[in-house]
Amino acid sequence: MRERFTPLVLIAVIAFAIIAVTWLSLTAGRSETYSLLIAQGKSFTEALADASANALAAEDYYDQLVREQYRETVSRFRREQRAALEPSAVSAFRLTNDLLDLWVFDTTGTILFPPASPATTTVPDFLTDELSRLVANPDSNFVLVLADDATGRPVHYYLELSNQLDEVTVLRALAEDYTEAIAQTGIATLADRLVGESDVVYLAYQTPGTVVFTSIPEIQLGRIDDDSWLLSALDADTILYREVTRDTTVVLEFARPFSTGRYPFGLLRVGLSLERYHAIVREFNVQMGVMGGALALIMSLGLLYLSSRQKRRELGAEFSEMKSLTESIFEQIATGVAVLLSSGEITMANASFRRLFRLGESSLNWRDIDDVKLLDVDGFLASGDTTQETEIDIDSRRLLVGLSSAPTEIATGVVVVASDITRLTEFERQAARRARLSEMGNLAAGVAHEIRNPLNTIAIAAQRLAAEFRPAERSDEYAEFTKSIRAETRRLNDIISRFLALTRDDHGPQSALDLAPLLRDLSTLWRSELQDRGVSLDVSVEDELVITANDNRIRQLITNLLSNAREATPAGGTVAIEGYRDGDRVVVRVSDSGPGVSDELRESIFAPYFTTKASGTGLGLATVHQVATESRGDIHVSTGELGGATFSVSWKAT
Repeated sequence: MRERFTPLVLIAVIAFAIIAVTWLSLTAGRSETYSLLIAQGKSFTEALADASANALAAEDYYDQLVREQYRETVSRFRREQRAALEPSAVSAFRLTNDLLDLWVFDTTGTILFPPASPATTTVPDFLTDELSRLVANPDSNFVLVLADDATGRPVHYYLELSNQLDEVTVLRALAEDYTEAIAQTGIATLADRLVGESDVVYLAYQTPGTVVFTSIPEIQLGRIDDDSWLLSALDADTILYREVTRDTTVVLEFARPFSTGRYPFGLLRVGLSLERYHAIVREFNVQMGVMGGALALIMSLGLLYLSSRQKRRELGAEFSEMKSLTESIFEQIATGVAVLLSSGEITMANASFRRLFRLGESSLNWRDIDDVKLLDVDGFLASGDTTQETEIDIDSRRLLVGLSSAPTEIATGVVVVASDITRLTEFERQAARRARLSEMGNLAAGVAHEIRNPLNTIAIAAQRLAAEFRPAERSDEYAEFTKSIRAETRRLNDIISRFLALTRDDHGPQSALDLAPLLRDLSTLWRSELQDRGVSLDVSVEDELVITANDNRIRQLITNLLSNAREATPAGGTVAIEGYRDGDRVVVRVSDSGPGVSDELRESIFAPYFTTKASGTGLGLATVHQVATESRGDIHVSTGELGGATFSVSWKAT
């Protein structure tokens, strides 16, 4: 008994020791990984602070470029003796310098130039206030104001006080290029590009008085004065961190004091998701439970321990990727950036730049690239500050490229920024076309709405004729005639209702919707309808088919598909409705044993008013396509197992 007992005790001791060692190792691994996560988060926050400061510096740099351009224009205008300029010469000067307006005021706000009647000159009200402030504080002899004109376009107003302090020259010019440049390189754009990558949940720059920018609603961000931890972070000389919950997501938040010349002192806040970290920790706990249930299998415990060590290495590798993010920000910027030396050598270029100009990984000379020989390379090097747009041929494609440069302290050269703005230009054209089509749709909807008024009058008249009048002869024919009038007016009213529904954009709020009970309810309603026509209904619906959509609109989609199947299926045929999960998608299929849809018609059946039925309106499948699109679903038609058409609609599962 003792000989048998001793090995059992030894095995139990060894098993307990292995469990204890494994548990301590896993605990240490979790602690080590969490410490690594915090260290990488601090490094990322520090790198983001530098990137944010650079983005703000770029915005200041754009402001300086614009001011210098307008200052030179005012100087040129004064040198050309504005008082002696003819009206045609003034117009030529404005066109040459891309100006919308040019005025000269005295210090009381009276217009000195142009000499035409002041009644014909329109000056914004706020311009008078800016002029008064400039005259009252002449230390800075200019003011630059960005505003929107009556059409919503961005416009610059530049006011410059003369050296004699006796008059103010005012320029008005379009500022679309300026606002586009700020949108491409500004700090808000940087934040939008980073959120969602490498577990970054949100970014924010916040002062005690305001929020400069944030990627989440300000109500979720909270005020600094209402949070003691944020107040302590504001006074700290290092980066603080804590765990918080944002919309059910566990977040590791970092806060760093941050300030620039443009904005007051505040906090840069970065939220990193801990979902993957906690998922791996939960996996470790499950492994411990499995090992606890297999005390006698020492080898299995050893394998599980080795497995846990491997998981730790994988976890370390995953969070090491976060560290590499700080090094890859330069590579991930969508705009091409390169450093160009005076010799023409490209010493540094990010992936976007290399991809745009088909460069290899090794250093090249700018002048040796065939695709960019037409660009003003020497102009970049000579001035250091240059902006241009040009069309170039790359891979048999004609691209519109915007380039700008700025001097750099790295040797003698410039930083060149290149952007492919071909698609942006095309999007603008498409937006204009959509606007015109939308106006035509609104006009058609209005006409359809107006048709209803005489239509209702016809229906009421037919109803009264049937109810109040009865001819002495051919009364049956008279009753059938009035009945036909009422039926056709109801049919036309239904067509108009469907048309108006197809032209409306607002179809109600969307929320989590379980399709399983909805499909079963509709199947119950339609079963008797189909049986009356001699058609059987097969139903196969799985549980928990949850998507994000509007209940009434999805009900309308499925009803239209069932109605279409009913019309296509002859007596003795079958209609089938299915609902199931396919990976991360929820799929609804409606099939019939009718004649199906030919290949040449499959691209046309979803178009409004297209129908192959003598009495069809052509709006049913158009409505189905509209509902699927507005709920972010995909729809396609194929030949199903029943031999007829199969309409499949799929959504991303919620």
